[in-house]
Amino acid sequence: LDSLLQELSCQVRKMSDKHVSFAVVFDVPEGKEFRSKFGEFYDKVKAGTSDCLYYGFAVCGNRVLCREGDSTVKGVVEHGREVKEEFQVVEGELGSERIKILGMGQPADMDTLRPHLQAKGARLINLDSEAIAPAPMPKGCKDDHITIL
Repeated sequence: LDSLLQELSCQVRKMSDKHVSFAVVFDVPEGKEFRSKFGEFYDKVKAGTSDCLYYGFAVCGNRVLCREGDSTVKGVVEHGREVKEEFQVVEGELGSERIKILGMGQPADMDTLRPHLQAKGARLINLDSEAIAPAPMPKGCKDDHITIL
């Protein structure tokens, strides 16, 4: 019985969701073009940190959403450095008031990110300690999972 309980405990730990996710919403004014910038960001992600689990853009009218998931908070910080120039260009064109950043992860990870993102008005939300990831995320393939915000 002890070995069975130990195995179950190990399985639960493996299912724990520890990744850090972000949704960045860009409110693009009429007449401004944004889609041409996607490639620059995708290139940076492909050449960047191996901690990135998924990354992609979605368009709904004049709103562009970028979603990202990283296996570690270190990966999030590194990605921020990788796309800093591109993000600053977009921020300069749109205005910071038209960019909303929403991050979610373990409380310690949110505390690590707060000094980097608080000035940008990011909302950092603590993930519940019981959050699970029952299926592993595949790597190196097309991202076609569904996100509900």
